[in-house]
Amino acid sequence: KQKYIALQDLAGQSMIGLEGQDPLSRLLDAKLQALRPLPVVQTRVQTYQMMRSMVEAGEGLAIVDPFTAFGAREAGMDACPVSPPILVSLYAMTLKDSVTTPALNALLEIVTQKAQSLLAG
Repeated sequence: KQKYIALQDLAGQSMIGLEGQDPLSRLLDAKLQALRPLPVVQTRVQTYQMMRSMVEAGEGLAIVDPFTAFGAREAGMDACPVSPPILVSLYAMTLKDSVTTPALNALLEIVTQKAQSLLAG
């Protein structure tokens, strides 16, 4: 129910962590490791959706990507951005030698517009 939560406010908090090596989880881990006292990560899971499910079950708090947070808010959970903001990049992956088609370009444009709309709101 807050407009934002300061990253420093997570110092010493019991949290659910992400067990991954994707760029966002590495960035989050680095930022959390800089806090004093260190947050206490009780449980690590493999997906942001699992983090959301654990928070929903009352197991603690978690930092998730903005799309997971949007879905959580839609389901009636509290979610607020961290401050300072942590930038998230989205990537489209295709086979190395695949040919880009008009249908793929159209799909990527739709996904880009939807993502920008969700992030702006």
